[in-house]
Amino acid sequence: VVQTATPISTMFCDQLPAYINVQEETNNRAYRFMDYFFEDENKITFVIWADRPNFDTRAFKIHYAWMLLKGFTWDFKDDVLTEYSITEIIDQQPLQIPYLEDYPVEVVGVSPNNEWQLLQITEAPEAYQGFWLVNQETVTQIIPYVPSSMKWKWSVDSGMLWLIHTIHDLSGDSYAGQSVVVDLTGADAPQTVFNSWETDMSPNLLSPTEPEPYELVFSPTYSTILSYRNIEVDEALLNQPLTVYSFDVSQNPPQQIETFEVTPPFFIDWNDTLQDFVIIELTETGGEIYTLNRSFVYKIPIEIIKQMPNFLGTNDQGRTDANVAAYLNVNLKGIGISPDLQHVVLMIRSEAWAFSCGD
Repeated sequence: VVQTATPISTMFCDQLPAYINVQEETNNRAYRFMDYFFEDENKITFVIWADRPNFDTRAFKIHYAWMLLKGFTWDFKDDVLTEYSITEIIDQQPLQIPYLEDYPVEVVGVSPNNEWQLLQITEAPEAYQGFWLVNQETVTQIIPYVPSSMKWKWSVDSGMLWLIHTIHDLSGDSYAGQSVVVDLTGADAPQTVFNSWETDMSPNLLSPTEPEPYELVFSPTYSTILSYRNIEVDEALLNQPLTVYSFDVSQNPPQQIETFEVTPPFFIDWNDTLQDFVIIELTETGGEIYTLNRSFVYKIPIEIIKQMPNFLGTNDQGRTDANVAAYLNVNLKGIGISPDLQHVVLMIRSEAWAFSCGD
């Protein structure tokens, strides 16, 4: 069971939150949440996969997704949304390029020590498309196509890159997903040292896909992963505890550390502000967000959740409080906490709510 202790801080988020719908604000067709970070106590930047422009006039057959990484900074105090290209956010030139021809290349990720870059290549011949890891000495293609869904995190010591992405067949259809650990420290770096699709683990607790998909949350500070089964709303409402597994992915293969139980509906995220995993448990009384040792706790009353702008539609008014809580949980993609600890931002596919909290 999750450890219980007297919280160092309990914050109450009992005011109606600010709200943004990035997709509607920018009139783009598709958005897929990838990552986020705070600029200051009132501004959060979402890193989101969006439709790449000029899809119908592309020069090359694309394998397999036409995705473009963008940044959107939301000033939730003044309700201002500012769009950035990924090159404006990262602002680095490629350390190396996999080809001599003049095809576009995008630096979409940089290791904390600035020695490694993750490159995305889309508008180029098929042999070059996909994602590449480069440093001053090496150029390595780690995914030979652009997946339809992908996210990653670097370990803070720059020794590891952890990824989740879809797997595609030759027709372009996605038939599965996998989590991958890439070692960046050894003589053979970069080297894929774990791939959930190829492991003989049963059940596959590090797989984001069928037959039993698991939610996977990576800690860049500790190189650990929390894993728990992805369940539907109806099962979440049964109030049966769900096992959460902790793995050390710095080991090869990853080693299970411990387990604990949480009662659904709940969602887990890694929080850079608190440097800890955070859990939101949702019940008929509202949402409670806490760190694993409960040193920080945030509480959002169910009446505030029910009044979140654009959350419940006309057809949702008959939902019970418990059903409202489960409905919010099933869509969650991120739990942000501002540097001053005074704001909580809940994120779903392309929407976010920013709560002001106090003691």
